[in-house]
Parts: sequence; structure tokens; C-alpha cells
Amino acid sequence: ILAPNLIRLALSSNDLSGSFPMELTRSTSLEIIEISQNLFHGTIPTEIGLMSNVKQLLLDGNNWNGTLPTEIGLMTDLVHLTVSGLSGKVPSEFCALRFATCISPGNADFCSCD
Repeated sequence: ILAPNLIRLALSSNDLSGSFPMELTRSTSLEIIEISQNLFHGTIPTEIGLMSNVKQLLLDGNNWNGTLPTEIGLMTDLVHLTVSGLSGKVPSEFCALRFATCISPGNADFCSCD
């Protein structure tokens, strides 16, 4: 259970494991999520789009697979995404976000909005 007024969740480099923490998708206050450099695995769920207040989403350095769901385009406040391990490219819905930037260490093509 997250604190109801939590704005920043910084849990990078803590050897956390498991699938994407679904509790994060239910938060209405989170603006910054830093869960990079852990041992998370699996796919990033479509429910990620429910996190409409998130401005920074740092997911790199984990063991994600699959693609980034198109629901990322519902995160209208998102300005910074860092992710690695996914296949394909960011969906066009992400590219439509006016101020969003994407960084994907080791896969420069992933962030291409061509």
C-alpha cells in the first residue's frame, strides 16, 4: 500500500524482483517513479496508462520483455521515459505526447518516432 500523497517513489538499485508492481497503477499522486536497475521481469502492463499524473518513469536496467503498451499514450503528463529490454519501438501514441523524451540504453532505435 502506497502513501496516498506520495509524489516520488525512488527504489532504483535495490535488487527488487517480480513483475511490474501493479500497486503503482492505482496511485493518483505519483509523479516520479524510479524502479530502474532492479530485477523486475515480464511485460509492462497495459494498466500503465492509468498513471496519468506520472511525469518521469524510469524502468531501465530490469529484465522486461515484450513491447511497450500503446496505453503509454494515455500518460499525458509524461515527459521522461527510460526503459530497456523491450522489443520493437515506442508506440506512436507515445510519440504523440508533446513533451515526452525517451531514452533506451543499448537500443537507440527503440525510441525512434519515425
